[in-house]
Order: sequence, then structure tokens, then C-alpha cells
Amino acid sequence: MPALPEEEHPDDLLSAGEVAEILGISTGTVRAYATSGHFSPGITVHGSRLWPRREVLERRDNAPGRGKGGGRRAGEPQGPRKTHPYEGDPRLDIARQALTPAGGAPKGRVAAELAALHGHTPRTWERLLTTAATYPDNKDD
Repeated sequence: MPALPEEEHPDDLLSAGEVAEILGISTGTVRAYATSGHFSPGITVHGSRLWPRREVLERRDNAPGRGKGGGRRAGEPQGPRKTHPYEGDPRLDIARQALTPAGGAPKGRVAAELAALHGHTPRTWERLLTTAATYPDNKDD
């Protein structure tokens, strides 16, 4: 009987654990990718799902999305940043208007009233009220 080769061969069949190790992902992710179509379904041998080494190495070396645009290139500026998260949000004007007549009313109560009138959650309106109090004029929106 000839001795088994010691080097790796492109036609070797790899288990989910070996595939996960090569791709740097978990075995659960390998199975999920195979089920959802992000990766080939593999070959079932005696109830075990296996993948050819050639296919795994091809996926590793040419992963989808790598080097095909999508995202800012290193060294490029990120573009203008907002002064605050709600910059340009029309709800901020509503929050500003609600702050004036509210006087000393608790922010939670005002937020609950705004949520009932205009939708969204009271927590969102609390954030908007805080931003409106921090940036009281419209020039920063």
C-alpha cells in the first residue's frame, strides 16, 4: 500500500472545523454560509459535510467584497461631520418649541407627551430635548 502524501492537495476534502480555521470564522458560520448560499453547500460523505480545499482557498483569497470598492480608502478624508446626531432633523425644532412652554416640567413627562403627539419613543424625544437644550439655536442644524 502506498504511503499517504504529507503535503496538502487541492482536492482534499475539509471538515467545517478545518474550513473555519482557514477562513478565520466559526464552524457555525461555515454551516450558515453553506445553508444560505454565501458558500457552496459542500459534499456530503457518510453524513458529514465536506468542502474541497481548492474551493476554500479560492474563497479565502478572493472573498466577496474585498478590493471591489465599498468603503473609504485609507487616507481619504471622512467628509463633513455633524455637530450633533440630530443635526438637520425636523423633530429638533419641535423639541425646541416644547422646551419653552415646558418651563420646569420634567423632561420625561415632556418627552412622553411629544411621543404621544408625534410618534417615536419617549427615549428618542428625551434625546431630542437634551440636544435642543444643548444647541438652542438653529444655526448648528
